[in-house]
Amino acid sequence: MPAKRELTMRQIRQLLRLDHDGVSAREIGRRLGVARSTIQDYLHRAKAVGLAWPLPTDLTDERLEQRLFTDDVKNLSRKARGGGGPWSG
Repeated sequence: MPAKRELTMRQIRQLLRLDHDGVSAREIGRRLGVARSTIQDYLHRAKAVGLAWPLPTDLTDERLEQRLFTDDVKNLSRKARGGGGPWSG
């Protein structure tokens, strides 16, 4: 079962671009209207699957979603944050 996403694909592309441009997670969150922790989660997911800006021009929204929101990526991003304990999930 894919993880639930909170941002649109357009917003995800925008956050990757802003991160590449050196904008802080706090500022990206402010611009997109979401929590900094949400931005950090998406950035961890992108890093876990090797996505960085600029994205390949042929990467469709559907394929981007598949890469970011599989259970494997959820587990990888949790480990990257040092989580995965009995109360995380």
